[in-house]
Order: sequence, then C-alpha cells, then structure tokens
Amino acid sequence: MLGPAPAPEGERRRFGKSQRSSRLAFLFRWRLVVLVESETSRVMAKSKNHTNHNQSSKWHRTGIKKPKSYRFEPLKGVDPKFLKNMRFAKKHNKKGASKGVSKK
Repeated sequence: MLGPAPAPEGERRRFGKSQRSSRLAFLFRWRLVVLVESETSRVMAKSKNHTNHNQSSKWHRTGIKKPKSYRFEPLKGVDPKFLKNMRFAKKHNKKGASKGVSKK
C-alpha cells in the first residue's frame, strides 16, 4: 500500500478531527504570539514608583533631633474609658492620703 487513495476530482480532501484541531490550534497560537509581540512593542516603559535617594542626607543637614519630652504627656486622643477610670483613681488616692492612715 502506498497510503490513502487520492481524492476524486472536484472534491476537497477532508482532514480528520484530530488533524483539523491541531492545525487550528497552531494557527491560533501563532496569531496570539504575533498579537502579544505587537502589543508589547507599543507599550511605553514603566516609570519608577518610589525612591528614597538622598533623603537621609537632607535629614542630617539640619540634624536629627530627639522628640521633646514633657513632664506630663497630653491626654488628647486617649481612650475615654481609660480617662474616666484614671479620674476616679486619682480622686480615691487623694482620699487615702488625707486620712493619714499609718499604723505603728
């Protein structure tokens, strides 16, 4: 045998399902590769998002200072429940000191 018989005149040779699907897959893959390559060539380069270059030099020019320390830290923004409890604690501490409780 020399292979499949030649197709009669006027009729196209039909491919099997597996041959047809593999040929279509090849064509689609080739088209996708071409599309991806053409899209990436048109896109501009991405710009830099962030850098900290030279910032530490700028900070050291004027000197890095410690934060000011106060005798009493402000209570602005502190939890209200904690503040209320602190008020009662201070109030009752004063009561004990005024009685002068000391046993000898």
